[in-house]
Amino acid sequence: MTTDLTIPPSRIFREKIIAGALEKDDQSKKLENVSDLIGHWSPYHKRLCLWMIFMYINSPFNNVALVYYATKADFWCESVAGQKIDPSPTNDCNFNQSNLCDTWIYNTSRVTLIKEWNLVCDRAYLLSFVLSAYQVGYLFSGLTIGYLSDKFGRKVGIIICVVLEIVAGFGLSFSPSIYLFIFFRFIHGVGGFGRYLAALLILIETVGPEYRGKVVVAFDWVWHFGTILMMPTTYFLESFRHLFLGVTLYQIFALFLLMIKIPESIRWQLVKQRPDGVQKTLEKFFPINSLGSGKKLEQKIGKLCNSFAKKTESCGSNNFLAILSNLQLLKCCLSLYGLFIIISFLGYGMDYYALDLSGNYFWNSALLKISNIAATAFLTWQVEKHQRKSIILVCSIMLAITLFTMIPMIPRQNLIILRDTDWVSAGFFLAIVFSMSYVYASELFPTTVRHIAVGSCSTAGRIGSILAPFITEFIRVTSISFVSIVMGLLAIIGSLLVLLLPETKGREMPNTVQEMLKISSEKKRSSIV
Repeated sequence: MTTDLTIPPSRIFREKIIAGALEKDDQSKKLENVSDLIGHWSPYHKRLCLWMIFMYINSPFNNVALVYYATKADFWCESVAGQKIDPSPTNDCNFNQSNLCDTWIYNTSRVTLIKEWNLVCDRAYLLSFVLSAYQVGYLFSGLTIGYLSDKFGRKVGIIICVVLEIVAGFGLSFSPSIYLFIFFRFIHGVGGFGRYLAALLILIETVGPEYRGKVVVAFDWVWHFGTILMMPTTYFLESFRHLFLGVTLYQIFALFLLMIKIPESIRWQLVKQRPDGVQKTLEKFFPINSLGSGKKLEQKIGKLCNSFAKKTESCGSNNFLAILSNLQLLKCCLSLYGLFIIISFLGYGMDYYALDLSGNYFWNSALLKISNIAATAFLTWQVEKHQRKSIILVCSIMLAITLFTMIPMIPRQNLIILRDTDWVSAGFFLAIVFSMSYVYASELFPTTVRHIAVGSCSTAGRIGSILAPFITEFIRVTSISFVSIVMGLLAIIGSLLVLLLPETKGREMPNTVQEMLKISSEKKRSSIV
């Protein structure tokens, strides 16, 4: 190596000292977490968040839009002789009593589920099965897609789910029978939840601790924006078949975008000891030389991989069974399962509950959506200012109070404004608990099994959401006031379960079962501030 004689020796000496100091500082810098390598919130994170938003915005169309095609309408039967046969006021009729029925007539121009397949009288129960099928798909998705995502990667999991949704979307658009429709609705649910959770985990596993809550809240904003688009679309688009066909075409385009623009989770690749994949991801999605290039970047990745490997090797088994076999961790799992069952039942139940409230269903549903948006605005402001447990606990208690205070207002039309105010408040607190539960579960479980573990919480929650459509039947045999009491008691039980859980805010996400055990074993209690 030669030295340029035109440069003063003193300057060369200073540059060597500076270069040596920078190299020493770089070598001494700790590399233990993903954020140590790529930062907490960089342009990379912002672009990744943008692409995930594009992937997620159609979710309200797939998930809840069908409710708007399940609305009730007056109907009657026309006999062969042209005689009009009205069912009883309670719709307590059956086909055996209507043998002379030639055609069912409905007082609506919309192509609804009830109208398409005559889901009245003895066939009315099939409507609840149609609405529950998507939630049954959620139940299976948590474990099946969770296993594939943890084993083969988050991006692979998303691709599988989008393909399932495309196939199911065409099936829903052209299904000739109600039973085939229910089957495709189930497949739609498997793909829908798997896509959501895998996409969310890619983001949560990449950003720094102080941004994890904000990422989940950002996803909530996407859901609300998608819902705002969905509601007028379902109102003016009279056929559910046309709706599903349009969404399916959108997802075909999204699949091509996914293949090109969305990278694999860097944290997952590090835990799985795939340094080559990490380097390719960084070189493709980060500016040249921003993290170092060539040998220097390879050394950084190798150092971080070694750090992850030591943690993984020192704790033995890192599968989901290792969590369930430890009593301390099992207590956390069961508490979360109970919480997810309750919030899923209440969350989806509120939509069906609105069908039996006095007033216009679309207005009641719109009020509920407004309360959800208000909850997301509150979390945008407060999510990182308070502990996770504190937010969930306080809002669960407030949810119970609002449900109880609404009971005497339900039958009184002169108190409808106060009732709707209580209704909006209940939706506000429930939306906060729902969002924070996913923040909490994602922060508690380790990277090695994070998708299947959080998915198992959602699987437990599907018990509640599967039962939710039957709230309308429960109201019919009891009363809407009694159902409100039951929902309030469930909210209280959920608040008690929160007390059994550890705090996760501000911690680095665990990568191993042993790190999760360390978090759950700490005795430090959170304050309610």
